[in-house]
Amino acid sequence: MGTVTLPKLGRSGPRGAWARYANMLIGFWLFLSAFLWRHTPNEQAGAWGSGILIFLFAIWSLMDPAMRVATGLTGAWLAITSFFVPLVTSATAYNHIICGAVVVLLSLVPGERWDFGEKNATVPRVRRM
Repeated sequence: MGTVTLPKLGRSGPRGAWARYANMLIGFWLFLSAFLWRHTPNEQAGAWGSGILIFLFAIWSLMDPAMRVATGLTGAWLAITSFFVPLVTSATAYNHIICGAVVVLLSLVPGERWDFGEKNATVPRVRRM
């Protein structure tokens, strides 16, 4: 019977990937929050629209670190527009301002390009006796 050789465990991704993952989570949260409590139509559109953009830009930032700028600008836009949109609840404004500010801060974390090519793929090999 053969044994399985497992790949060596190392870093889980390129430098700064944790910040991209955090921005993906915030984007997902913003999208969900648009439907979890009452919003004005403008607040709702801002929440789910910026949530989708932040999520997609964060994924794109894994492959092209320069896309951090687009992620940060979307977060800044969300935070700034929260001061000018009529409110249903102040919780929505706080949610948008805090999420937008955190997205901007996370977009300042430098990153590396994540190469998804074959050279990074590790497939366990079975040793035969």
